[in-house]
Amino acid sequence: MDRSGRHPYSDNCFTLDLTATHIMYLCLFEDAFSDHLRPVSETRAVFDIRLGSSTLAQYLRRQFPDLHPALKVRSYLVGTMTESYPGVPVNEPLFAGTLFLNGRISFLPAEVIQRLRKAAQDGEAKRIFMQDGFVVAAWLPNPSDVVLDQNTLTPSAFRDAPLEAVEGVHFLNRLWHMLVELPEFIARGFVQAGNFGKIHPAAILVEPDRIFVAEGAKVHAGAILAADTGPIILDRGAEVCEGAVVKGPCYIGQHSRVNMTARIDTTAIGPGCKIGGEVHAATFQANSNKAHDGYVGNSYIGQWCNIGADSNTSNLKNDYGNIRLYNVALQRYELSGQQFLGTIMGDHTKCGINTMFNTGTVIGTFCNLYGGGYQRNYVSSFSWGSPAEMYMPYKLEKALRVAEAVFARRNKRMSPADLHMLQTIYRMYHDLATDEDQS
Repeated sequence: MDRSGRHPYSDNCFTLDLTATHIMYLCLFEDAFSDHLRPVSETRAVFDIRLGSSTLAQYLRRQFPDLHPALKVRSYLVGTMTESYPGVPVNEPLFAGTLFLNGRISFLPAEVIQRLRKAAQDGEAKRIFMQDGFVVAAWLPNPSDVVLDQNTLTPSAFRDAPLEAVEGVHFLNRLWHMLVELPEFIARGFVQAGNFGKIHPAAILVEPDRIFVAEGAKVHAGAILAADTGPIILDRGAEVCEGAVVKGPCYIGQHSRVNMTARIDTTAIGPGCKIGGEVHAATFQANSNKAHDGYVGNSYIGQWCNIGADSNTSNLKNDYGNIRLYNVALQRYELSGQQFLGTIMGDHTKCGINTMFNTGTVIGTFCNLYGGGYQRNYVSSFSWGSPAEMYMPYKLEKALRVAEAVFARRNKRMSPADLHMLQTIYRMYHDLATDEDQS
């Protein structure tokens, strides 16, 4: 953290040192298991998933600051990732020593980090680091084009490199893994206390030595920030309005707002969100709104979503039993081993007022939902409708018009890369040639 109150965990961390004379790369890659994180991973590389105060990419990049970033992603994401990380090679041949690192990693033990740093040196032989059948990382002093030709990387991509076992690495293998360690994900983003923003004298701060308020952030009169149960981080431009209660651990991202009288705890809110009502143990990726009363608990909400007033998520079964969740890749339900689990919502999904989501619900990308009664426990991407009226395909042309209107509110325009990505996702679920008009 610098004197201005800039919080280092909010920075992209994917910059290139153009003055360097000797380059080695850190290449974050996707493997075949990324599909098990759909719909969240449909619209982004797996390492762009937010966990706590940062994305996986930001967390992993910080562990290897001396290596230049590079990315290996599914082919239809190349355009959007190139726009998100200007100047960073995306699916390009690399002609220098490269440490390939699995983008699904959510935690690296210190001893594994040290082993990987030691391996990624001039003169070190190639090798693969494995755990439980997963590629954790691979060091290749002379990476070939063949590796980057593959859509997702597998052990065979690294050819005859010798294997070394590691342990203690945590992966995102299933959707619920994004939530079960949320308090730890938030807490690891806390560097030190500091008040660089504007805190009203009538605000209440409990254990201020565990609260960070960045430059440009505001805490209004009557707001309560209680860090006795965990740290609280307000990033640049974040705002906690009058009468709101924020109980740690919590992260409130850049230019996000917690509305008046809201109650949130154990929650990570990405940049550009507006949050009201009651939120518990949830994550909002970015630029999503839950501005009104209603409950969201143990849930993961994607980007560009809007949750209507008085909408609610159930996060506990009446029999207190093991919650099952739909796996899009396997096309079947799986037991999660979790007693508390709410809704997983893909990007660009909207729901009307008083919408109800049952325990363990998965809602896909670009859904428009409304009506009384519980929504289905799984609603596929690009769906439109209600439980009573059934669901129909959400016509792509209409969905894109909505997205363009939403983007315009944030001074953003849909790029050709955005359009290509969304068209590709649509084709995963529907045939463009058989679209029917919607009223």
